[in-house]
Amino acid sequence: NDVVVSDNPEIAYHIQENTFKLIIGWGAFGSPTDYFLRYIHKYHKDRHPKALCIGGNAVPPEPREELLQVYDLLFYETQWYENQIDWHPMARQAFGINKNIYHELPPRVDEHGQRIFTYDVLMVGHFLPWKRHYMLLEKPGRKIAVGEIYQEYQVSGEIAEKLVEQGVEVTNMVPPRELADLYRSSKLVYFPMAVVGGGERAVLEARACGCHVEVA
Repeated sequence: NDVVVSDNPEIAYHIQENTFKLIIGWGAFGSPTDYFLRYIHKYHKDRHPKALCIGGNAVPPEPREELLQVYDLLFYETQWYENQIDWHPMARQAFGINKNIYHELPPRVDEHGQRIFTYDVLMVGHFLPWKRHYMLLEKPGRKIAVGEIYQEYQVSGEIAEKLVEQGVEVTNMVPPRELADLYRSSKLVYFPMAVVGGGERAVLEARACGCHVEVA
């Protein structure tokens, strides 16, 4: 389960030696995943090789020496992040989508052959300030916002509440196949994130599903 990392919780979890050849975690620096992997390395002396698939854009914390000791391999997603981890000898770019899930299907059409859309605008992204959900309100028609609503961050719930007040449908993150269906049923998929706001993978997912995509 997610933890509020600022509380520095104790983790009573041990992995028997030589159980795995590699432990791979996904999450930003400072995320619960990162906290867990560094905690078991430091306090439980876990010496399994570890890798972190860096999600998000958080700057690697100091001291870097500790990260070098914990992580044998770092995966980063987009090119602009490369300079943040160029100090690690095993930093590799790894980025993509699952095209078994995200792909085009024959569209739904009415009796006149016109395509049927459930939503006019879909926005996919965690409910956090740099995603700039307020720009979604400028778009006309039926709108839906999908993303993680973080219980530990008050601002996340506030963003979701304001959208609902303005008539936007809001839902927490859905499983990949449901998300793919939402892409296909939306006339426009809108990404108004700030430069450091992420969303690159969702752009690829939407385009793979044949959506019209707008990046602001």
